[in-house]
Amino acid sequence: MEQTFVGAQGEKQREQNKFIFFFLNFFVYPLRAGLFGFSAFFTTVLIVKYMGTFIDPNYPYNVEISDIYLSSLGFFLIFTIRFLENFKEDKKEK
Repeated sequence: MEQTFVGAQGEKQREQNKFIFFFLNFFVYPLRAGLFGFSAFFTTVLIVKYMGTFIDPNYPYNVEISDIYLSSLGFFLIFTIRFLENFKEDKKEK
């Protein structure tokens, strides 16, 4: 059976779609979710530090490297959850 030009183009398009699907689901979406997790944790840390200045006005409002480390936990946590969702099997109910 010969492969026509249209069939070859369709096969090429399917391969590109598989690559794009793989790239988006395993890299782009988890990174985007991880950045959201980082920003959520970092915002929480900043708000808590800001609220600390209301309790003790002499408390210095400094952003330290430990705050960045703590926020990176949010990145890795959310990134890992989103990445592992790709391996979850869909259970079909009858």
